[in-house]
Amino acid sequence: MGLDDYVISEPKLSPDFEQALVGIKAGSVELSREAFDAAEEALGRELDRDEVRNALAEYDDYKDVKALRKLLKGKEKEFDGKGGRGVALAEEIDKLRMVVAVRSSK
Repeated sequence: MGLDDYVISEPKLSPDFEQALVGIKAGSVELSREAFDAAEEALGRELDRDEVRNALAEYDDYKDVKALRKLLKGKEKEFDGKGGRGVALAEEIDKLRMVVAVRSSK
């Protein structure tokens, strides 16, 4: 059996890696120190710059900060309605908080 007997195919990427790749490709997202600090303050913890860039890339379609705030309030209300349960929902809320903080810092 030689090398010609093997089929080379595109690897399947994990969703987390694909999301990270989106952030890298959207690397044109400028992140000032002030904006990064605002994101960290909004979450009350240290963040990775890529984490903030990925959140910004994910919500890039939302150009209006008011619409983002409304979405965030809805997600927070939904989270409260579930008794503070739901990891995916909590992560989405964190992303929205980062994006709102960064966009509001400009």
